[in-house]
Amino acid sequence: MELSEDELTAAIVRVLSGAGPEVIVGPGDDAAVLAAGGGELVLTADALIEGVHFDLGITSARDLGYKAIVVSVSDIAAMGASPHAALVTLALRADLGAAWVIELYGGMRQACDEHALWLVGGDLSRAVKVNVYLRDMARFPEFNDIYRTYFPDPAPARTTVQSSLAGFDVEIDAIVALDD
Repeated sequence: MELSEDELTAAIVRVLSGAGPEVIVGPGDDAAVLAAGGGELVLTADALIEGVHFDLGITSARDLGYKAIVVSVSDIAAMGASPHAALVTLALRADLGAAWVIELYGGMRQACDEHALWLVGGDLSRAVKVNVYLRDMARFPEFNDIYRTYFPDPAPARTTVQSSLAGFDVEIDAIVALDD
């Protein structure tokens, strides 16, 4: 029997040790929210895997870099925050040259510029297929009040719209307010 993503997430949450008092929103939402200093820290992580999320035969390095950033930014935005900084981990095939990697980072830079986000570091590794992992962070002092005003239940109603754009799947998460 195959588990859905939500069922697998629920099973993983049961294995975790539990949230500390600084965890405002934990696993299962678009991003985690932690109390930090005078506000909240919004954290998200995303993975793009060759052959699963993109096909290098039809996706340029620049488009892939751009997509990597905007997928992660959408999770931050879905939580009502604005992105601040990102880390990227790349696992690259040996046959991809430096020019391809620079073009990938060009796409990331373009998306970062459009969303006022800093790409502040990450890691490089080799792999059989290209893997791009993003971690985004947002600091939004008013987040707690905004999120709890509209969604006092930490699991608000959500809908997902799927489409296709420029040869890769696009998934848009939207928080939906339901009238009583």
